Amino acid sequence: MVASHQRARARLAAMRRELKRLRADRAPLADAIGQEQAVAAKIRVAARPVASGWLGDRWTSISAGDPRYSLGQHPGSGRVFLRIGEIQPSGGGAQRRGPAAGTGSAGPAADDGIPMMVPLLGAMHLAIDTGVRDKRVAGLFQGILTRLFAALPAGPLRVVAFDPAGLGRVWAPFRELVDAGVITEHATLAGALAEAEEQIRQGRVQPAAPRQRLLLALGGLPARFAGEDQSRLLAIAHAGLAADVTVLVAEWPPKRPGAETPALDSTIQLTARGPVWEAGTPGAGSAFNFPVVLDPAPPTAVIKGVCQPLALHARAESELTFAELLADPPWMESSAERLATPIGRCGRTPHVMRFDDATPHWMVGGRSGSGKTNFLLDVLAGLTVRYGPDQLALYLLDFKEGVSFTEFTPTHRDPTWIPHAVAVGVESDREYGVAVLRALRAEMGRRAGEMKRAGVTNLADLRLARPEVRLPRILAVIDEFQVLFSGNDGVAQQATAFLEEIARKGRSYGVHLVLASQTMSGIEVLYNKIEAIFGQFPMRVALAGGGGVLDVLNKGADGLSIGTAIVNAEGGIAGSNSQVRIPYADPAPMAELRHRLWEHRPRGSRQPSVFVGYAPQHLHHDPTYLRLATDGVRKNVLVGRSVDVDSPTASVALDATPGRHLAVLGPSRAGADVLHAAVTSLAAQHAPGTARFLLAPLVAIADDAVAAARESLRNDGHDCEVVPLASLGQTLARLATFTGQTPDAPTYLAIFGADVASPTLTAVSTESFRPGLDHLRSVIQQGPVHGVHVLGWWRGIARFSADLGESAPEDVACVVALNVPRNDLRNLLKVYDLDYHPRANRALLLDRHADTARLIVPFVREGTVDEDEL
Repeated sequence: MVASHQRARARLAAMRRELKRLRADRAPLADAIGQEQAVAAKIRVAARPVASGWLGDRWTSISAGDPRYSLGQHPGSGRVFLRIGEIQPSGGGAQRRGPAAGTGSAGPAADDGIPMMVPLLGAMHLAIDTGVRDKRVAGLFQGILTRLFAALPAGPLRVVAFDPAGLGRVWAPFRELVDAGVITEHATLAGALAEAEEQIRQGRVQPAAPRQRLLLALGGLPARFAGEDQSRLLAIAHAGLAADVTVLVAEWPPKRPGAETPALDSTIQLTARGPVWEAGTPGAGSAFNFPVVLDPAPPTAVIKGVCQPLALHARAESELTFAELLADPPWMESSAERLATPIGRCGRTPHVMRFDDATPHWMVGGRSGSGKTNFLLDVLAGLTVRYGPDQLALYLLDFKEGVSFTEFTPTHRDPTWIPHAVAVGVESDREYGVAVLRALRAEMGRRAGEMKRAGVTNLADLRLARPEVRLPRILAVIDEFQVLFSGNDGVAQQATAFLEEIARKGRSYGVHLVLASQTMSGIEVLYNKIEAIFGQFPMRVALAGGGGVLDVLNKGADGLSIGTAIVNAEGGIAGSNSQVRIPYADPAPMAELRHRLWEHRPRGSRQPSVFVGYAPQHLHHDPTYLRLATDGVRKNVLVGRSVDVDSPTASVALDATPGRHLAVLGPSRAGADVLHAAVTSLAAQHAPGTARFLLAPLVAIADDAVAAARESLRNDGHDCEVVPLASLGQTLARLATFTGQTPDAPTYLAIFGADVASPTLTAVSTESFRPGLDHLRSVIQQGPVHGVHVLGWWRGIARFSADLGESAPEDVACVVALNVPRNDLRNLLKVYDLDYHPRANRALLLDRHADTARLIVPFVREGTVDEDEL
């Protein structure tokens, strides 16, 4: 009992001693709080020079009409301190009221809150461990952007933004600045990092060069953020400040269980502590004593008031209009050393691109709708207005369904053209592309000969040595070039060989290439030539969706907006990007330019050769047909237009050589029109009464073509005889006697639907005791020497071969193959490597004696043939 009492007295004495101690400590604690409040007051006074105006005032204090809040008051250089919230002292003032409170009338000087000012641009980076999905963090980002854009002059700052959620909500109030190019919103983190890395690289190469400040604003990190991306961000934080790159990143450090993330260099870290954030500098061994309450998001009206004038200024400063691309007066520059033209603005500086020894060829990539055609038009307009036709020649090919280059050609609505254009292909055939490459290769050979004779090794010296020789630089632009190499056939192999030679040698002879495409797929034939060919294309231009023309490690084109391009003159390697805004090639000024250049064209200028792949060809519009005369020694059968650079008329000569007949093969009803063109063109080469024409309409589908042929014959003063099926055998029997037949007075037998005659011609004649097929074969084999020629349309190869026998390929030397299977044609001709793909509005013209096979657009009568049935 005594022991328990003693223990109780001891405990009571201890409690009294503790109470006495606590009473003694109250005065110093009150003094400490008073000292803290005094320090806070001193901080507020010290902060006033930097914690005022746009950079330091509460949003409730900012008034649009107040001169203290006019835009652009900060000089734009040096370190920038700005407010992100208020420090919460131990006394709880901020905790009681929060930074959004205040009457809005007295401004910061009358407020007892301590502004949290952070050194940002030029001083430190800022990281926060929560993403922008948290409204407080979104408000922080929006507040920082608004304060910077409002305080700094228009122009010195650009923002590269990324939101891992892909929603872009944090940037939505700044949409005007996104559209104006002040904020570049990337769809991938890699693309945003690449842009910051590019500025750092340029800062190392040209440390004294003026440049914009870049704020890398990352609203969070991707779900699989690690490895390479983390290393890149750490490197940007380490080297960025020296190149005017500042990082603002949310969700840093990344939350990965068991993984330790290195600290970002020169970074203030905000770490969530319940409703507040603790500010510190990881790795520096210190932290602020007071937690921070973040400011709310700025009012929408405030953001709009800042963005509108800034967006107007940015558009005026950063966009090079189409009119500014054009030089005045035109044609004042020489292409002896190079071709050069501005193509847009990089920041506020015009960006000039060149065709020269360093960048002889370009590759351009961009998805559909990315502005690829617009970019090409900008380039061509800039070049054609600076260099005259004696300095620049253009070959323009478009392999897709579009009108990329119609601005350079005459049309039925506008007969003018750009005088630099030599050949223009619209919806071109692959074979037409090969023909253009062949022509360029031949021109290089011609120039090589001129250089040897002049004893020089480059175009500039050749032009000095041979001023009388026309030697413009040649630019060939091939849009959707991958079509040219689709498949692994003879056309693709020819194209590959020509392209490789031009790519390797072209710079020496002033021949330059631009290859443009939506995709790099489908070029299997080039897989073994990638380095040999594309290595000669150091200039790479990537528009939206066109990152395939860049190196696989170069993510600079990820998330590009329409109207913007990444230009890289180092073969697409990472670290050599320039982001350029491309002006819109408005149709009205483009047409005005065409008219102006056309009026300046040199005397005797030829309009370009235009190949329109989808257009049918008509005999009565053909220039060769219009020039036909009756005094020619040999008569030519005109059957179409060759798929070639100048689209020459496709024809075969009929003379006394055995086999000079014409067979049209294929079920397409265009076969009747080809025979119509053959008969009509022959009639134009004979004086009235000097030739005999026999027309055998054996199928109803040919009746209109036969009637049109008869009308043409009558108009040219010729008589013609119509041979019905029942009389065809007798007619052949008479022709086979060759009585009175001479080459000077030829006879032409045109059989429309000859396959129909086979059953009739197999019957034995009661007069000659021979079947009609024997007479047909006699006329085929012996007719030409007597001036008798057969023009026949067989709708099937098998019937043609059966009618004429095994010697058919030798007996009929000239064949127009329409829609016949390639293997059947190969077997007929015994030419097993024949490369022909039957398709609408095309035919293959073969001349066995000349050993030629030409792709042609066959002549059809106007308005009579559905192209799908050709």
